[in-house]
Amino acid sequence: MQTTYFVSHAGQTYGPWTVVEVTSRIAKMELIATDYIYDESSAAWIPLMECKAVIEALRSHKPAAPPPKSAAPTAEPTIDLVVQTATITPITQNTTEDDSGLETDGSGEWFVQKDSHRYGPFTYQGLVKALQEKSVFDYDLVWKQGMEKWIRLAEHDLFNAEAIRKLQAEAKGVFQQRKHKRLAIKTDVIVHDNKSVWLGQTYQGSEGGSGMHVRNATLMPGQILFLHFTGFDGIPSFNALCEVVCKKYVPNIRDPRSTVPYGMKFVKLDRNVQEAMRDFFGRKAV
Repeated sequence: MQTTYFVSHAGQTYGPWTVVEVTSRIAKMELIATDYIYDESSAAWIPLMECKAVIEALRSHKPAAPPPKSAAPTAEPTIDLVVQTATITPITQNTTEDDSGLETDGSGEWFVQKDSHRYGPFTYQGLVKALQEKSVFDYDLVWKQGMEKWIRLAEHDLFNAEAIRKLQAEAKGVFQQRKHKRLAIKTDVIVHDNKSVWLGQTYQGSEGGSGMHVRNATLMPGQILFLHFTGFDGIPSFNALCEVVCKKYVPNIRDPRSTVPYGMKFVKLDRNVQEAMRDFFGRKAV
């Protein structure tokens, strides 16, 4: 009978831990339901919440009484691999609308759930601004009065790409303009964190960063990575220190090796690469 376990969280492996240690870390939110645990009986990694020993241990701590009623439904547990570990600075209460999009005069109606924290109320326009500023992400949960349950922002019709473009066109001057022009660029990328290596491919680029698909569904905004880009259109191969600034929500992912779209911002580039990129995008933008 297996007594200790290895757990995969955010692309890293931990353990060996006992079931008590695993459930204790779940309670502290150091582990989440979408992490993976190694099952010796099947010689495979399985979702944490499919491990019988973990489920039985958690059931032994099941509360006896139902939770109190609330105006807003509790965010439902998710089984998607896209985890919610990115955070935003807690928003303090104000009496007037500010740049955060938070309102306390009754006009705000949207709430956002990130892990066990809830933020709001936001106005619709304020929440779109928060998306653009990357203080919330399209895989975060959203709810307002009248909705039956919390859903991903990406799954709500008012927050899809077409709806946001329409709002930005109608509210000119309210939303930030992109600092760098983006162009469609397709080139191979090697991504690593000094421990593991993943393959990727860009689909767009700019002087400030790149959009790319990476064969790793566990990367999160705020993570710093090392990237090696193969050359394109006269720019030779180069290395870059990058920060993950956004992550597209992809539903029903089970395999941590699945391909997910990310936005990467250049943190550090060699000067000659910066000059070559500036020249390239300057010519292409004309």
